[in-house]
Parts: sequence; structure tokens; C-alpha cells
Amino acid sequence: MTHTKNRCLKSTLAIAIASTFCNPGFAQDTPTDDMEVIAVTGIRQSLTEAMGIKKESSTVVDAISAEDVGKFPDINVAESLQRITGVQINRSRGEGSSINIRGLPSDFVLVRMNNVALPNALTDTGSDTSRSFDFTSLPSEFVRTLEVHKTPTASLEEGGLAGSVVIRTPRPFDFTERQLALSVQGSKESNAEDIGPRVTAFYSDVYGDGDFGLTLGVSYMERNSGTQDFLNFGYTSFSEAEGFTSGSQQFGAFTEDGIANPEICDGSVASRDLCSGQDFNGNGVLDDGSVAIPYITFHTMYDEKRTRTSAILSAQWAASDNLELTADGFYTKYEVDSARAEFLAFPYNSLGPYYPDESEIRDIDGRAVATTFRADNVDTRAGNRIEQREGDTWSMTLLGKYLTDNWTVNGQVNRSRSSQLADNLNIVNSTLVDLTLQSEQGDAVTSTTYMNGSEDRVLDPQNYRLVGVNGAYNQASSEDLLDIKLDAERYLDFGNITKFKTGFHYADRNKVGQSARLTMNVAQIESLFGDQPPVDLFEQLGITGTSSAAFLLQPVSPLNGAYLENYPGLIQERLAIDTRRMLNSFSREELIAAGNYGIDPTLSEDVSEEATNAYAEIEFESGDGNLSGNFGVRYTRTEQLSRGAGADLNQITFNPNGGLTTVAPLGLIEESNSYSEWLPSLNLRYNLTDELIARFGASRTIARPRFTDISPVTVANVEANSITGGNPTLDPFKSNNIDVALEYYYGDTDMVSATLFYKDLVSLIRSGSTVINLPVTNALTGEVFTAQFIDRSPSNGEGAKIRGAELAGQHSFVSLPGLLSNTGVNANYTFIDNSDPEAITAGSKHNFNVGGFYEDDTFGARISYTWRDKFLSQLVAFGGKGAVTQAYGTLDASVNYNVLENFTVVVEGVNLLDEAVEIKFTDGLPYQVVDNGRRLFAGFRATF
Repeated sequence: MTHTKNRCLKSTLAIAIASTFCNPGFAQDTPTDDMEVIAVTGIRQSLTEAMGIKKESSTVVDAISAEDVGKFPDINVAESLQRITGVQINRSRGEGSSINIRGLPSDFVLVRMNNVALPNALTDTGSDTSRSFDFTSLPSEFVRTLEVHKTPTASLEEGGLAGSVVIRTPRPFDFTERQLALSVQGSKESNAEDIGPRVTAFYSDVYGDGDFGLTLGVSYMERNSGTQDFLNFGYTSFSEAEGFTSGSQQFGAFTEDGIANPEICDGSVASRDLCSGQDFNGNGVLDDGSVAIPYITFHTMYDEKRTRTSAILSAQWAASDNLELTADGFYTKYEVDSARAEFLAFPYNSLGPYYPDESEIRDIDGRAVATTFRADNVDTRAGNRIEQREGDTWSMTLLGKYLTDNWTVNGQVNRSRSSQLADNLNIVNSTLVDLTLQSEQGDAVTSTTYMNGSEDRVLDPQNYRLVGVNGAYNQASSEDLLDIKLDAERYLDFGNITKFKTGFHYADRNKVGQSARLTMNVAQIESLFGDQPPVDLFEQLGITGTSSAAFLLQPVSPLNGAYLENYPGLIQERLAIDTRRMLNSFSREELIAAGNYGIDPTLSEDVSEEATNAYAEIEFESGDGNLSGNFGVRYTRTEQLSRGAGADLNQITFNPNGGLTTVAPLGLIEESNSYSEWLPSLNLRYNLTDELIARFGASRTIARPRFTDISPVTVANVEANSITGGNPTLDPFKSNNIDVALEYYYGDTDMVSATLFYKDLVSLIRSGSTVINLPVTNALTGEVFTAQFIDRSPSNGEGAKIRGAELAGQHSFVSLPGLLSNTGVNANYTFIDNSDPEAITAGSKHNFNVGGFYEDDTFGARISYTWRDKFLSQLVAFGGKGAVTQAYGTLDASVNYNVLENFTVVVEGVNLLDEAVEIKFTDGLPYQVVDNGRRLFAGFRATF
């Protein structure tokens, strides 16, 4: 069925290109029978449409287009974006979740779907609340086109300091005939056992005389993944005079008269009151200096199941020749069930003794570090933290487009909400292990060597005692957004000015997040499971009153038989506590009644933000049509109100069993802030020839601070020696930008381009580094000790400069003979230079992507390799050091075979080389290794 009334017939170019020459939704002539129509489909159609969007744009923009309805080039939208110059992606459990543009963090990227920003509360527990879009919430089958705007216009919404991503989903008037598609796939990951189904159905049609249309898409995805992760929580400094003074299970080496007597200072409970200090360097005296020892080592295996149920709905009505109405709806429900089997060693939390003659201390960047650490009776734990999250995001938009003889007026009202409820519980247990930890600069991991038969002791459940329960529970978060836009434009014949645009935009956003936790002590655990016998290993050392955890412990092993097998020195055999048994055996009401449940107001956030914007923009063109562009100014005013609880820093409590630091609240507070910005932009385009285009862009952009940074929350961590308070008075990030580009188009799918960019970030939000000493109370003993903290609260500070270059090209070998005429290649390279590499995350200096494709009438294949250089991934990780993700690359490929004209078999692979990600501290010591494994997909796609 073909519909023509009130429709704009789409050509083989992109929808966005077609809309440049005609008004979507209004009448166009039907092609006559004698017109030759050349149909370009599949990969080449996608490349043609994407290249057309780039070529016809008045700004510096890159695009990706679906090969057909419901057939986006990649299984994940972010995976496609990484093949655009200047774009890099961040992954969550191996799946692209957010993006960086031109070496700037994801918070600097504005993502809009159908001209609205989506709220996002679907985050891991414990994660900072940011403004970045989570691409895992959007099925790629719902994407029609995707554009990355690197230079703004006044009419483009503010907030994308690095760039803006515009996602367009299908609408019924996009098509000339009925669309019905079904996609069914199964996914298998190398680190997981079960196959996950992925099903998407899509329908679109118009009715009557073609003046009403409906589009509906539904999608279900189940992903079963496994991640192997090693994590070194850094190095914590202790002075020799004080020894291990973390407020935890301390041991010392010297008696009160200053004599090192191992017969007295033997690590027993009785020796704690008799011994103090620690001779870390083994010279027989207590020196004035301090030594950084390994803090915590994590050997972690994730077993995770994620399910996503999504739907889109779009209805369009051409009410008259002048009025078109549209309603867009989007819904996604996201559920996560993750088991994190974690095996932890706490070197600082040991009974000792410590062996200085078997340890080694090196000077690393002016800090004395125990690169080899040898001690007995190290606190070691076999945890299994269960994270269960359930949330959804919905968005509803009503749009109207009205044409007069001179004006086009667009109005839009959007209401959207994202909410989540999350749990993250672990049953804490402990045993004692004799070990040696060793790591050097350049190493990927910290190796562990068991001593004195501890390799057998650690596998015996009878050697573990119960410690407690801790974690997030019934933790609610939400984000609400009301978005109103009114835009008007008019074509002009006023000299070289061709069009005038103006508009108004109002956005009201509210972000709420609770810090709700459940804790239990041993007696409370036993009130659920019954009394447990004592643990001889602890009783023999004088630690009495213990309760065995043996009834909950079980062995765990990776699916592929080896844990991070390419990294020697890691623990392969281990136990894990069965936290899920507790969750399955008792209701929420029973667990809350048995334990201590509460909401910490000092860690809860509530931020309201109103943004009011107005803009004016003109488009112009020279008489010969070679020079064109736009100039405009956008005014934005932001008003924020941050609510929370003040923190009494003289009432800090630390529980060594769970490592939990709490701060007493002072009372509820409200702080307001407001700021205004003028954001000018100029874009020029000059046609040097029909094929060669030069571009210039100058603009000022902003990015608002993260919600976490402007919330009056206080996060203290005794173990990490850090304290951070939110700052509601923060101003936005600001940048002045220059872009120069040259693009050469020499075929339907062939082009090369080069872009130079410069960003002068006139302001950055920087973390503090003030050292403060505060009293801390041991929650178990009531003892008060003094702990040193580094105050890392954010404040506005000095800016930085970013320079870079982008090179890109794509070519189809249509002139070659035989099968070679069905091939093509694409490649891009991005260079980024950051004037302050220790202040801005995500800036990889060198980045490239290279790919190729083959496609004929029945068979198609793509292959792509993406590589990015090392980059600063955390300003401050643990022990006061930042973290640098090392260079890595990924190889992805897809193959499809058309069994019938409307039935295609598809096979896809992600991270085929099974590359792990390595992260090191800025001083070169090991921090983290993450192996998400490879992902394979197989299935079919049918159209009707």
C-alpha cells in the first residue's frame, strides 16, 4: 500500500536531507511511471544517507543511518558512535553505555531523542548521579538516524559543551508504504553460561487518505553476562610511630619501652594493649616518616542478568494543509540481578606479625611504598554482594507544526520520568590468611602468594566467622522533567538573509536520590538463621565470641575455568558467601525488622533546576549560493535549589567490620544558586567546488555541573582518607570554541574530510586537596582516634585548553571488477591535545577506527577495529592517586545472509579478540583489570 496525500516522498538520501527540500507531512507530487527509480539499500544506503546529512548540514556534523527500518548497523547504539571521528565510548559490563566527544567527559555531551532530553535514574548503586545519557536503555532497532553535532547553533539546546547527539526514531510519515519487521536473536557471552534472547517487532502505516499514521515498536532483551575483575584499592600511608591505626584490628611491633619483642608483640589480642608502632623498613627504630601499604585487593567475578522491555509509539495527523500534529511515546523498563563474588584481602586490617625483612619499600614519586608486603593473619573475606535494581523511564511528547504564508511555527510539550529502586547487600565474613602481596610500577595486577599453608586454610569454610550485613536496601532514586519549546521560523528575501528563527525553551528538572542502607551485626544474623558454633581459628588467637559462617559458604569458579588467566599471581580457587539464600528466605519486612534500616540524610540528594532559554538566529547565503551559514545568540538562565542535610564533621563513626563511615547530620538545609549565560554561535560553509566544502565554526558552549557535585551531600571514607562535600554554588563549565573543516565528496558513498578544533575551557570544576584531621569513633569499641582526611570538595577553578584534529574517509570500490565492486572501506583518526591532562578525564591523545564491508544482493559483512590511547579515567581513585585507563582496542564484525527476499539471517560479534581493559594509578602501580569477554549474537530479521 502506497500513500501520497499529505506526504513528502523520501528519496534515497536521508530523511533529514529530504526535509531540507520539502516539508515533512505535507503534500508532494507522486513520481510518474516513466521516472527511473534506482533503489539503493543496505550498507550503501546507510552510508549514502549518513554522508548526505553531513554534506547538506550547515554545521560540522557526523551521522549514522539505519540500513533499513529496524536495522541499525550495530547491536548497541554507542558501539556505532565510536566509529565517528572524535567519539569514544564507555562500557558497562562490556556494553556501550555513554560517550565522550573530543576528549571530554560524558557529562559534557548532550543527548536528545526526538528533540527532548531523557531523564536517567537507572544507575548502579553507589554511582554518582550525572547528566549523561545511558545508551543501554535504547534498543538500536528503534533508531532511524543519529547525528553528532560538533558545532552548535543558537537553536540547538545548550548543555553540550563537547557536542550534541540527536537521535531520531521512526515516525509514520517517514515511510511511503506499510512497514512490518521482526527481529529475533540470541546472545552468548564467553564469560557467561546462559543464552539471552533479544526480540524486536516494528509496525508503521498510514490510514485513510494518508493523513493519519501510526508507528509502534516493542522490544525485549535479556542479557546474561560475566565479568572478571581485579581491583587494587590503592595504598594507604601509615606512620611508623603509630603503626596500623585505622581504627580497626591494630597490631604493633614495639612494646611501650621501645623494644621490638616478637614474643610479646605476636599479633594476639592480648598484645594490642602492649604493643604499638610498626618498623616498616626494618631498621630497628621508629622513624618519623610514613609508608604506604596495600589497602585492599579485590578478586571479583560478576554473574549478571539484565532485562530490558521497551516500546515506542508515534502517531501523526495531518489535520489540514497547514497543521500537523504528532504524539511520541517512549518507555523502557530495566531490571538487573547481579552477583558479585568478591574475595578481599585487607592488609592494613591484620593481626600480624609483619615481616620487614621479607617486605620491600620503594620510593615512588616521592612516596615510600611497600611494593612487597609480607604479613600473617591478614583479614580476608569471601563476599558475594547481590545487586538487584528495577526501574523504568518513560517519555511522552506532544508536537504541533503550523504553516502560514510566511511562518512555520513548532510547539512541543514533553513530560518524562525515570525512577529506580535498588538493593545491594552482602553478608560480611572473615578469615585470617598469611600472605605476600607484590606489585611494581608497570604491573597490571598485584600478585598474591599464600604462606604457611594458607592456600588450604582459605578453602575451608570452618575457618570463616560471621561479621555482619551491609549495603543499600530499598534505595529509591528518580528524575522528573518537564520540557516546553516554541519555535518559529520565516523565509526571508532580505538581501543575503534567507531565514529568521526564534524560539523559547523552558525545562523544569528534579533529581532525587536516597541513601537507604540495611546493616546487621552477628546477633541479628543469628536471629534469622539460628546460633552458629565458634570458629577455632579465631578463638585460638584470643578473639572470642565468634560465630561460624560455614553454613553459608560455597566454592565458586569462573565459567571458563580460569580467572583472568593472562595475569599470573591471582587467586583462582576461593569461596563465596551465599547472600542470595538470605534474600530468598526472608521477606523485606523480616530483614528490615531484624536489622538496622535507615536513610542517611547526609548522603541523600534533592536538586531542582529550572532553565529558561530564548534565542534568535539568521541564515544567510551569498548571491551565487557558494557561501552560506547561520549566526545566532542563545540566552539561558538557570535557577537551582539544592536540599539536603548538613554534616557534623566532629561526629564521624567508622565500623571496621564493614568498612562503613557515617557522619551525623546537623539538620536540613536548602541552598539556591542562579546564573545566566549568553551563547553566541557562527557557522560558515563555502562551496569551493561542487564536491569540495570548507566550513568554519565559532561558538560558546556550557555544561552544567553534575547533580552529585551541587547536592549538599557529605561523603566520608576513613579507609580512603577522603571526605567530599557537595557545592550548590558551583557555576557551569564554559568553553569558547573554534572549528575549521574541509570536506571532499567524490561519489555517492565516497568522501574524505579533515577538521581542526580548539576549545578554550575558561572554567573547570576542580577537586580540593586540603588535609584535615578529624576525630573518628570506632563503632565497635567506642574508641575515639584521629584520622587524616583529604577534603576533595569541588569548586570552580582554572580552565584548560584542548586542541585536536580529525581525519575521516570512506570509499566504495564500485569501479573494481567482479566481487571487489561490492566492497568498501572507512577509516578515521582523531588527535587530542589537552593542556592539563591531570584535570580532565577521557582525553585519549590518539584514536582511530578502521573498517570494511562487503555487500551483494544476498550476502553482507562488516568488520571494524577501534582503538583509543590511554586516558585519565578518574581524577582521584584511591590513596589520593588518579587512574589511567591503558590503551586498548576492540574488533567487531557482523554477517548477514538473505535467505529470502524478506528474510535475513544475522550473526554479529563484539570484542572478538576478548581484550581486557587495564587501568593503572597515575604513579604506574596497578589499579584494575576488567575482562568482559566476547559477545556473540545470532538470529534472523524478517520484513512483511
